[in-house]
Amino acid sequence: MAILEGYVAHIRFRNEENGYTVLTLETSIDEETCVGNFNYINEGEYMRLEGDYMEHPVHGPQFKVEKYEVKAAEGIK
Repeated sequence: MAILEGYVAHIRFRNEENGYTVLTLETSIDEETCVGNFNYINEGEYMRLEGDYMEHPVHGPQFKVEKYEVKAAEGIK
């Protein structure tokens, strides 16, 4: 299982009924497309995501989130 940390740069899609979300996570290296079921989250939040990379046949590479945690960014108290 891989781990990503970064800021939610953009929420591309959200299903309000089941929480399925497609978001762009801005990491220290790059931007990653992440998918998974989330409780309510906001753009700008700092998150730690655990999951695996997968290749969607239409949308390309994505990080499928199995577990997540909203965190305070390092240096912010």
